[in-house]
Amino acid sequence: MSSTTTLTETTEVQRLIALTMIDKVGPKTSRSLIQHFGGVDGVFMAKKQHLERIPYVGHKIANAITSKQCLLAAEQEIEYAQRHKIKIVSWEDERYPRKLKEIDDSPLVFYCAGDLPSTDRPHIAIVGTRMPSAYGRKVAAEFASYFARLGIVVVSGLAFGIDMEAHVATMTSGGCTMAVLGHGLDQVYPREHTLKASEIVGSGGALITEFPFKTQPEAFNFPARNRIISGLCDAVVVVEATEKGGALITAKMAFEQNREVFAVPGNIGVSTSLGCNRLIRDHIAKLTCGPQDVLDSLQYLLKYKTDNTHDRRPRASHQLSEREQLIVDALIGAGPLDVDQLESATRIPSIDMRGILLGLEFRNIVESAPGNKYVVEG
Repeated sequence: MSSTTTLTETTEVQRLIALTMIDKVGPKTSRSLIQHFGGVDGVFMAKKQHLERIPYVGHKIANAITSKQCLLAAEQEIEYAQRHKIKIVSWEDERYPRKLKEIDDSPLVFYCAGDLPSTDRPHIAIVGTRMPSAYGRKVAAEFASYFARLGIVVVSGLAFGIDMEAHVATMTSGGCTMAVLGHGLDQVYPREHTLKASEIVGSGGALITEFPFKTQPEAFNFPARNRIISGLCDAVVVVEATEKGGALITAKMAFEQNREVFAVPGNIGVSTSLGCNRLIRDHIAKLTCGPQDVLDSLQYLLKYKTDNTHDRRPRASHQLSEREQLIVDALIGAGPLDVDQLESATRIPSIDMRGILLGLEFRNIVESAPGNKYVVEG
């Protein structure tokens, strides 16, 4: 955009990006401006003295808006994204995750490398310390694998330790994982995870961030990143965490966002157990001894997913595992059936049956019937 380009030649997405690129203008201030002036275009047409009347908008911010230099910077962002096949998703875009929209400081725009999963799929975050024990690594991998096999999207932050265990286990199990970053998508932090980041995208997952290109991974970016991890999700699972780690920030943000929070208890004499144990003690997190505990507590989601989904594809379009197919065939032949009856018909242990049924319900293949029974959706 040349210095003579007029406002009418810019797009709404460009104006939204421009607003987010102004120093000290966060999502809440941006929304105040947009609401006051009747849209983002009205913000950029407003006079300086009118802008300065808005709470938290002073002379410096008003100057940045009226100078239009931020619009030039936004155009450069769009051009860079197009060259590198990175999507820019605005708050009004139908691809914008529905859960993330619910939080009061959701980003106006975010950047995405890869494919965003359907907003109707359940999302669960797995987070924890960067220096986990062997036990912590094992638990994180087990939870992630279990969720992945049910079609649940596993979200984390691409960091060392628990985060990476969750991402890798999800991909190994053929699932979809999302990594939320605390910097621009022109780089990967930590650098050691560059290859894994590419694998996430290549496996059908996504890397996302609200930060513009060239934004460095500064420490103060990560609490903002953590609110997006929790905001995307139906639940957050903390595997191992110290008293002051980023995982605790994510857990507390999730609690404030009315998300379900779960923590794996640990040895009271180990530093990486202190965070989880205190989350449980303070009633921020529910104690979990396995992924089935999480799924049992999320049963309330099933009605929400069923009532709000807009993507009810026919069963033939779903790829079912061997055990899922056994359950569906049993229900088609004799349903409605309860868990014990399904176990008898399929020889699938009841301990596994509930998780498989939950996954089928999330995907709108089966539904609950009176008497704790299940039927195939028709």
